[in-house]
Amino acid sequence: RSMIGRTLPFGHAMQLLESVRSHYILRPNILNIEIEATRLTKKGEKASTNRAQKITVVGSLNGQLQDLLTVFTLSGALPTQSNSNHFVFSGNIVGSSPMSCETFLLLCALKKVAPNRVDILRGSNESRLMSLEHNFTAELRVKYGEENGDIMFRKFQECFDTLPLGMCVELKTQNPESNL
Repeated sequence: RSMIGRTLPFGHAMQLLESVRSHYILRPNILNIEIEATRLTKKGEKASTNRAQKITVVGSLNGQLQDLLTVFTLSGALPTQSNSNHFVFSGNIVGSSPMSCETFLLLCALKKVAPNRVDILRGSNESRLMSLEHNFTAELRVKYGEENGDIMFRKFQECFDTLPLGMCVELKTQNPESNL
């Protein structure tokens, strides 16, 4: 059966949130991402940098699941451990869209599948105050019932609290001829 238009079961959603929370809990608030590029030279030619590992930085999704799916379509691939695409989602993942829950849970699933190729940063919408203002609690209550919705909201907040606040990207180059 297709899951399109259906809410992820409560237990599975809780496991995904816990997976992301436990990944980030002991990590620094600023991510360090290294990109490797190889500089190749031939005698008499200038050094040129080959195409580096690709980083796709995605701004505020505000719960727009269709926008997230479009990002993956335009980038050419979903993140996997075997490809060189690195996706960074720069916060404000949830918002006033009725698909905020699904948008964040999809990113959690991708983080679990490709932990070194997906990173999620915390934006202002991932704060308790903004989550309440954008009716994120109401969305979760509609989808999971009042009691489970409140439990789910607390779990989302625990996860949000562990997300890094920023990132630093470092380009590492290596010239194979000089063994640098």
